[in-house]
Amino acid sequence: MPLIVAAGTDRDVLRRWSDMTRNAGYECVVLPPASLLGRPQIGAGICLYDLGPQGGADPQPLFDVVEACSDTRFIAMSARPEAQEGLRLLRGGVRGYCNRQASGQVLAVLLATVVSGKIWAGRQVTEYLLNAALENAPHP
Repeated sequence: MPLIVAAGTDRDVLRRWSDMTRNAGYECVVLPPASLLGRPQIGAGICLYDLGPQGGADPQPLFDVVEACSDTRFIAMSARPEAQEGLRLLRGGVRGYCNRQASGQVLAVLLATVVSGKIWAGRQVTEYLLNAALENAPHP
């Protein structure tokens, strides 16, 4: 199983993620986001990246780390998941997008999905994409 890095500044959330990932059978380390910058590789298969407690955070630091650490799959965890934010992050190379308060069960499925090479998007993003596809689909 790959090493999981939980990156953020909210110690309570990071502790919760660390406990949940360990319960799912993964090894997890906690790092501040600033420690990821300037490192060509962080030695982790997955990084749970906290976008902060308010939502709407500037995604550029995450994009910078995603670009620098090509061997790591990043999952953006948002306080207020929104379809547009999720799509922007996924287009920027993030492999998963989810609510930062996701349950342990959801987090375990999310990790397994991303570890297997697939993309995970929360309900808001998938509903937005389905609605857009249905609106543009030819009518029978």
